[in-house]
Amino acid sequence: MRTTRRLSIALLASLALNLFLGGMLTSQWIFADRKDRPHHVGRFDRQGARAAIDEQYRPAVDAVWQRHKAALRGRVRAVREVRRRLRQQLVAEELDQAALAQTYEELHARGLAARNLFGKPLAEIAAVLPAEERKRYFQAGFAKSGKRSGKRRPDRTF
Repeated sequence: MRTTRRLSIALLASLALNLFLGGMLTSQWIFADRKDRPHHVGRFDRQGARAAIDEQYRPAVDAVWQRHKAALRGRVRAVREVRRRLRQQLVAEELDQAALAQTYEELHARGLAARNLFGKPLAEIAAVLPAEERKRYFQAGFAKSGKRSGKRRPDRTF
């Protein structure tokens, strides 16, 4: 009886420890600053950048974004569609490794195409704005992308 009780206590302690550590890792991933994750690197704050420039230049900047809006939206929609397909493949009863690898490659290619297309409106905006306004626009737009939150150590991988 004593052995059974000790084993039960050890099992409960082990379960509690595992739940605690699992909760810590999960909360660190969920609540960590999102810009530190690889798919958010280089994020651009359009609204913050727009607010940083003088009002007379805003219509020109808005026009550039408007011209590229449909193409950007289409590329982002394509990435979301591939992600949805990937999720469906991962939860399917039969896991097809070849199809999964092909979907991962397609996700990478479409994501890269979307990021490459994003550079075109930025280059046009840089050409439209004078030097001082361009500096303010891009400093405000990329202000949050390079800073670390300080919540995690740089040597951590998860």
